[in-house]
Amino acid sequence: MRHGSRFVQALLLSTALACGPSESSPAPDSTRTVQARSRLDPLQRQVCEALEAGLLEVAEELLEQLDPRQDVFNRLLAARAALLGGDSVAALRLVEEARQRAPEDDRVVATAVELYATLGRTDAAAEELREGWKIAGKSAALERARGLLALVQPGGAAQGLEALGRARELDPGLPFCDFPLSQGHLLVGRALVGEEPGNALVHAREALGYAPGDLDAKELQADALAALGEFDGALEVYAERLAKQDAVNARGQARRLRESGNGVGQPWKDALDELRKTVRELRAEVERLERRTDG
Repeated sequence: MRHGSRFVQALLLSTALACGPSESSPAPDSTRTVQARSRLDPLQRQVCEALEAGLLEVAEELLEQLDPRQDVFNRLLAARAALLGGDSVAALRLVEEARQRAPEDDRVVATAVELYATLGRTDAAAEELREGWKIAGKSAALERARGLLALVQPGGAAQGLEALGRARELDPGLPFCDFPLSQGHLLVGRALVGEEPGNALVHAREALGYAPGDLDAKELQADALAALGEFDGALEVYAERLAKQDAVNARGQARRLRESGNGVGQPWKDALDELRKTVRELRAEVERLERRTDG
C-alpha cells in the first residue's frame, strides 16, 4: 500500500520554536463562533481518517464513493487528497471550485489556509485567514487553520498549539487536528527539554497521545527522561524507538525489493541481504527487550 506524505508534512520540516514571536496573524477580537459542522457521515469520517494517516490509496478509493458535486466538504476532501499525492495545482483548483459553490463557508477558507501553509506560501495563507475571519470570526475550522499556519513559522509553536486547542474546544469532532496537535506538542517540548525536562516529558506524552508510535515524539520522551536522570526509562524508550525505526526500515527495504524487478541481478541480491540483516537485528532487539521485561 502506498503511503503519501501527510497533509501537514510541512510541520515536520518546520523550524518553529516554542517561544518567541510569530509572524502569523493574531486571532480577531470578535467573539463570534460558527456552529460546529463536523457531523460527518461514516464514509466522510473514514476519508478523513485515511488522509490524516497518510493513506492516500485508501482515501482515493473511499473518495470514489463520494460525489464531490453534491457536497462542498467532499470537494475539500478531494483537494486534500490531491495535495497528499503531490498535485498542488489540482488541490488549489478544487478549493476554488468549492469556494464558487460556497463563498462564505469557513471550511473552504480554512482548507485554503492550510494548503497554502503546507506549500510554504505563508503570506497567501495569512491573507486567506484574515478574509475568513471577516466571514466567520473564531470558527473551529479557522482556529485549526490559524494553528497550522503558526506551526510552520519560526517562533509559532506555542501560539499554534493554543489555536489548535481552541479549535478542539469549539468543535471536539473537528477532523485534521490530531497530527498538528502532536507536532505542536513536539515542537514545544523540544524547546523545553534542556531547561524544563519535566514539562518536555509532558509534551512528549501529549504528542504520543495524538500520534501513538510517532518516532520523533518517542525520541523527545527519551531525551526528557535522560535529562531528568531517569536513564533506565530513557534507554528503554530509545531501544523501543530503534526497534520501531528498524521495522520501518525493513518495510521500506521490502518495498524497494518488490520494486527492483524480477529478482535477477546483483542489486536485487544486495537488497535482499540488507533486508535479512535488518530483520535479524530487529529480532535480536525484540528478544533483548522481552528478556528485560521478563526480568
